[in-house]
Amino acid sequence: MAGGRILIAEDEDSLRFALTELLKAKGHEVVAAPDGKEALAAVADLTLEVALIDIKLPGVDGLEILAHSRQANPGLRVIIMTAHTSLDNTVAAMKGGAFDYLAKPFEISEVEEVVARALSAKNIYRQLDVLREELKEKDDQEVKLIGESRPMVELYKTIGRICKTDATVLLQGESGTGKELVARIIHQHSLRFGKPFRALNLAAIPRELLEAELFGYEKGAFTGALGARKGKLAEAEWGTLFLDEIGDMPLELQPKILRVIEQREFEPLGSNLPRKLNVRIIAASNQDLAKMVADGKFRADLYYRINVISVRLPSLRERKDDIPLLVNHFCHKYQHEVGGLKPFTSVAREVLVAHSWPGNVRELENSVRRALILSSGAVVGAKDISLAMGNKPAVETEESSDLEALLESRLAKLLEHLGTVSMSGLYELVLKTVERPLFKLVLDNTKGNKVKAAKILGINRNTLAKKLASLGIGGRSSKGGG
Repeated sequence: MAGGRILIAEDEDSLRFALTELLKAKGHEVVAAPDGKEALAAVADLTLEVALIDIKLPGVDGLEILAHSRQANPGLRVIIMTAHTSLDNTVAAMKGGAFDYLAKPFEISEVEEVVARALSAKNIYRQLDVLREELKEKDDQEVKLIGESRPMVELYKTIGRICKTDATVLLQGESGTGKELVARIIHQHSLRFGKPFRALNLAAIPRELLEAELFGYEKGAFTGALGARKGKLAEAEWGTLFLDEIGDMPLELQPKILRVIEQREFEPLGSNLPRKLNVRIIAASNQDLAKMVADGKFRADLYYRINVISVRLPSLRERKDDIPLLVNHFCHKYQHEVGGLKPFTSVAREVLVAHSWPGNVRELENSVRRALILSSGAVVGAKDISLAMGNKPAVETEESSDLEALLESRLAKLLEHLGTVSMSGLYELVLKTVERPLFKLVLDNTKGNKVKAAKILGINRNTLAKKLASLGIGGRSSKGGG
């Protein structure tokens, strides 16, 4: 592939000259560096596409330059050259992110071939980087935990500590606490991000189909197997496999998953050939696995293998401070279904906080969604919550809460509209905006009788008169008025 911009970092003058002339003859633009210092500065040039770097250079060696290029110029394809081929050098170069490795002496055709591959791969890698960024943006929008309570902060800390490791993780918590969500977040922040994430709920698959679903099968493995099919393990290659409700895995299948974890290999149904596998396992259970081991219902060796890192997810009862945040999140999530954002009254929020939530966040989300749909007004009240939860609606007196929720909704839209625009006197503006329609409404209701209006408002006549004057509202007196 002609037209690339290539760096040659080689301290041997004759070889540097020969490589430069060879690549120029192929139509490439060449930058030459005789030592490590010049090469280190050169790799930061983002117009470079490929670099051929000698592993032994005066000043700075090739592996250090490779490591620097990964930070300064991630799109650069680095080819390491060396006259001292060794296992350590090769492993170090490839582990450090080298595109390829050339052992001296090499043929001209070898150089041409590896440079052509590097230039072709650069375009492919660029496309992959774009796709991964799109995937990351999608995951950032959809995969997140909501909560600021102490138990959630501790959970965030734990995720931060384990996400960079490749160790097997066991997530334990009640149903509905978000175990799959946490598994996805661990994957999202791990070194395997960009690779597949596959989830399998072992409690939801019939026993007779579970092995095929997990390990896949070859053609003819059983009646109806008209062709080979990958299982979840193979689909998750290089990524993460989430095994939900692992406590429901049949005892006869447990040794096979143990083999996957210990030996990193498996056999599809109908095959006698072991297949190597690189996958991270995250398991989850809402059962007491230690008790199941003691009762002989779960293998002890598998339990210890999956329990390398144990993470306990808090129930919603343990983090009730997060309920208002979760309600707000779900209101925004489902606003498209109800034609806009519907706030919850303070009484409705109190009802939600007081509930025990045996189904945890999943139950809360479903209840909020039903309440939003069932509510016929502009706000969601305690009566709507009762209906959504299947309870008999209570007699309510929450007009003030409805008013509060409506004001919250309108003020939220006002602040959203203002954005970052600097504004002063917002407090006075809001007060006047609320007071004007309030006083006009009350005066209209009392037909201009200020004595009655003052009584309804709970203020004296002099205060009312001053307010009306400041707001520019005129009112006619009626009998008993002032």
